[in-house]
Amino acid sequence: MPTPATDELLTVREAATILRVSPESVRRRVRAGSLPACRLSQRAIRIRRADLDTITTPDESLEAHIAKLVAAAPPLSPEQSTRIAMLFRPVAGATA
Repeated sequence: MPTPATDELLTVREAATILRVSPESVRRRVRAGSLPACRLSQRAIRIRRADLDTITTPDESLEAHIAKLVAAAPPLSPEQSTRIAMLFRPVAGATA
C-alpha cells in the first residue's frame, strides 16, 4: 500500500537532486521511458517518489550477474595477461 512518502510527487529538479544528476538527465530518462513520470501540463512533469526509489535501490542481483559474466568469459592467454598487467603498472615519475 502506498504511503504518503512514496506517493509524493517530485519536480524534475527535486528528482535530479536526489539522483545527483542534472535536470536534463532526468528529462532524458523520462523521454526514454526508463523513469515513469506524470505530465501535469505541457511543461510540468512530476515523478513519483516510489518510482525514483526503485532506480536508486541497489539491485542485489548485480553481484550474481557479474559472477555469471566472469564464469562465461574465456581464459586469457599468457600474452593477454602480460599486456593487461602492463596497463596497471605504475608509471615512473607519476604521482597519485
